Amino acid sequence: MNLLTIKNIRKQYENTTALSDISFSIPKGSILGLLGPNGAGKTTLLRILTGIIKPDSGKILFYDESIEKVHFEKIGYLPEERGLYRDMKVEEQLIFLGSLKNVPRHVLKERIHFWLERTGLGLYRNFRINQLSKGTQQKIQLIAAIIHDPEIVILDEPFSGFDILNTQLAKDLILELHKQGTTFILSAHHLQSIDSLCTHITLINSGEIILNDSIQSIKKNMYRTETYKISGHGSLTNKPQSFEIISVKNYGEHIEAVIVSKNSSTSNQILAELAENVMITSFFEDKPNMEEIFIKSITNTK
Repeated sequence: MNLLTIKNIRKQYENTTALSDISFSIPKGSILGLLGPNGAGKTTLLRILTGIIKPDSGKILFYDESIEKVHFEKIGYLPEERGLYRDMKVEEQLIFLGSLKNVPRHVLKERIHFWLERTGLGLYRNFRINQLSKGTQQKIQLIAAIIHDPEIVILDEPFSGFDILNTQLAKDLILELHKQGTTFILSAHHLQSIDSLCTHITLINSGEIILNDSIQSIKKNMYRTETYKISGHGSLTNKPQSFEIISVKNYGEHIEAVIVSKNSSTSNQILAELAENVMITSFFEDKPNMEEIFIKSITNTK
């Protein structure tokens, strides 16, 4: 089931086409990584999905209904341009932002207490925003994006300003909520963060979608190299039938090698042939990471 369906969305700014007739769907319960180089149209799309701006044409469905104001209350949004009221206290800020989503005050109080404690900010509830570090402010804004228990959370550069520990905390929160059924859209420049979290990828370049699929499908089918890394004890046959040897290092009887399938051989066939001469201790397919996929996809469209 798709939570959001984007159909033929176009957006023009004077002589610049930000989005050119794009269409794709976001499955319920997925974590979608929205990728693209600077100026690709990502922020424009996110602003359309959150109702901040309207498309010139096309439509968005929330499940199977045209998206309306009532649906935007089910969306959480962390914009790239942070926007907290610096003179407000933390709890006051979260109550105000939560009330904009029509969450009852007594429910807000409970949720604020929970999330401040969960993120290690319980002692800061009466601090003013301008008294907090950039990273702490970022955590407050992340709480604001989820305080109304949205069905889908849109995070634009969610790890910006975080150190390693707070980045991991944010990832843990995303995975925790995802496990409970929350759908996410993540837009980030740090592709390693996307690679470790997302179930699906949509890649935009020059206002057009050039890649849209599950990460599993992309790595298994579209960008698979059929390259394997092995280690073990023994020696490789001189003329293997199921694979080609790319490189091999010998450490006494221990070997480490990179091989590539040939003759459409499966991993099981390769393992069977290897096992004739090598006691295998490690065997895995060397799949491309998100950075490699990003570069190849962008390069192929030029």
